[in-house]
Amino acid sequence: MKPFLFTKRVFAAWEKADQVYFQGINPRLFTLSPSIAAPGDDTNRKPPAMAASGDGQMLLVWTEGT
Repeated sequence: MKPFLFTKRVFAAWEKADQVYFQGINPRLFTLSPSIAAPGDDTNRKPPAMAASGDGQMLLVWTEGT
């Protein structure tokens, strides 16, 4: 029996030093894409949230100054 993956790509988002970052993860090869900081000034950015569609569109949101 072969393992079945529900998705082809996995994404992660996190905060560090008042900036938010995201990164792609290949679940089949266990490889990581480069970390990408959210654009703009990093002014006290807090908990990021991320959503992705099946066709590759991605939304990254966060709060600032809270």
